[in-house]
Parts: sequence; C-alpha cells; structure tokens
Amino acid sequence: AELPATQAGWVKFLQSTLDRYVLKAWVKIFVLTALGFPLIAVLIDLTDHLGSLLRRGLTWREILVSYLYSIPENVYLVMPAAVLFATVFTVGTMGRYSEITAAKASGLSSAHRTPHLPGWSRRHRTGPGGGRTVTGRVGQTG
Repeated sequence: AELPATQAGWVKFLQSTLDRYVLKAWVKIFVLTALGFPLIAVLIDLTDHLGSLLRRGLTWREILVSYLYSIPENVYLVMPAAVLFATVFTVGTMGRYSEITAAKASGLSSAHRTPHLPGWSRRHRTGPGGGRTVTGRVGQTG
C-alpha cells in the first residue's frame, strides 16, 4: 500500500538526520512552552482573582474546576507564542553552537532547512487547509 502524498512527504522529510535533529529540538521546546504558558496564565489569573472568588462564596473545588475548564482556551491563546518561542530558541541554539554554519558548509541551502521548522516559513508550507505550493500561491508551482 502506498502512502498518501502528504504522509509520503513527511516520511521523506524524516529520513534526513539533520531534519530529525531539528524537529526533535523544536518539539522539546514547543511542548514545554505549550504546556507551561497556559499553566502560568492560570496561576497569574488565580492570584489576581482569588480574593474576589472566595468573597463570592465559591468553594476551592469550584474554583479549581473553573480554572481546569479554562485551560483549553488558554492553550488556544498561547499556541502562536509557543510556536514562536520554539522556532526562535531552536534557531538561536543552532546558531550558538555553529550548527547552522555546519549545515551551510555541508552544502544545505537555507531553503532546505527553514521550511521544516513550523512557523518559520509559511511560504514553503503545504498541508491541510493550506494547499500552498513553494511560491505560496494556491495552484501555482515553482
């Protein structure tokens, strides 16, 4: 059985050692920020409003349940920041340890490296809902 074009592209992408390394570094930072930012937002909001919530007569259980239900919205709100942080810190770390220079010296162009970092280059992104090609225009190639 043959893989669909989008899955076949990901399998081809993950065959490169550099691509797997960059994706692994990016995912570690992304997961940390995607989970950490909403928790920080909940803690900040809780410290700001705890007194007024307790004055209303709410129990600790009701307060905790309401904040538990607010986590999906907070995740949705901080997702762009998590992508940005993961991309900037991944590229920054690679620059600090001269990994970008090493990739350039090995003959890899920046067009090969950057599209694989989510959020780094929308111009090269393809996939569900995007339908974009290398030029960034729907229906055009090249």
